[in-house]
Amino acid sequence: MSCPAPAALLAAAVMSAVVLPAPVPAVEARKPRAVIHYDAQGNVARQEIDTTGTGRVNLWVYYEGGQMVRQEEDTLGDGKPHVWSFFQDGRLARQEVDRKGQGRPDRWYELDGTGTLVRKAEDTTGRGRADLVVHYEAGLPARSEQDLDGDGRPDRFLVFAAGRLARLEEATRRDGQIDLRVTFDAKGEQVRKEGWSAGRAAPDSVAHYEAGSLVRLEEDPRGSGRVSRWSHFTAGELARVEEDRNGDGRPDVWVTYAQGKRVSQAEDREFTGRATVLYYFENDQLVRMEERPSDEGPPELVTHYAHGQITRKEHDTKRAGRFDLVSYFEGGVLSRQEALTTCPDRPDLWVYYRNGQRIRQDEDQDCDGVADVRYFFENGSVVRREGK
Repeated sequence: MSCPAPAALLAAAVMSAVVLPAPVPAVEARKPRAVIHYDAQGNVARQEIDTTGTGRVNLWVYYEGGQMVRQEEDTLGDGKPHVWSFFQDGRLARQEVDRKGQGRPDRWYELDGTGTLVRKAEDTTGRGRADLVVHYEAGLPARSEQDLDGDGRPDRFLVFAAGRLARLEEATRRDGQIDLRVTFDAKGEQVRKEGWSAGRAAPDSVAHYEAGSLVRLEEDPRGSGRVSRWSHFTAGELARVEEDRNGDGRPDVWVTYAQGKRVSQAEDREFTGRATVLYYFENDQLVRMEERPSDEGPPELVTHYAHGQITRKEHDTKRAGRFDLVSYFEGGVLSRQEALTTCPDRPDLWVYYRNGQRIRQDEDQDCDGVADVRYFFENGSVVRREGK
């Protein structure tokens, strides 16, 4: 989605005023600066005036029945008119302006019976037709529409309140369907931004702002018609993400961030309302995972990682509050295990692996910390036994 221009720039684009027609000067007796043409009835029909004293006409005024109906003015000094002003009952009713000296108007104004601006149209691209139209109420911009791709239909709409930008709507895909809406506060700062993906009837992303900074982003990534991901920001920086994976309306994944990097992630895999799996990260790399029966109890399984590979697992297989099985890995492959089977406070079983296959098993049967029996394996079967 395209990003809307800042509110100040958007507002400025519609606030430019009508070019007031030059007043018709009085003709000096000694140094004529105007040529007056009369009709057959003796009424003034046209005036050609030099208002700058250069000796060259820069203002043409036309009359009908003694009433001024049109005025043309050369504002660039090239001898050609660039501002056309049209009058009705002696008041300015419409104006066309050629700002670039191309010989054709690129801005059009309409005024009401009191001389107040009610509509402005502008050719901002030089294509020769208006692509921006602004409507005014009480002289202040009320709404505008702009054709951004030149296909003849508007793509961007602005709504104003008391002359200030209040809302922007845009078809960013240029397909005639509004897929972006931005709401602004009284200071011209955006407070809400909604976005639609193609084919979606409801917005699938809603961003909330405070003092111009993003504070919360609500998303519907699955297109279900309801929000399932909430992102929270602090000072414009991502701080926390909550996600509802099963669509029950409540989060079951919680992710925290610091300085833009993930620090921890908690998951409720059973959708019980409690986090039972926790991930911890350093420099956005997973270093530890904990699995527990509830969010209040001690972990039953802790897995350690380094450089993206598992290095150690600590398992409380008996749910006794202590780890009785520890597995070690090399290159992500199981290499050794230590277990407490009968001894109360120290490992009494050691199992060694090569390429994932068990090759040796040591047992301490009298809990003195020394292996009493040793078994050797090949292809998963015992081939030799040592010890008592």
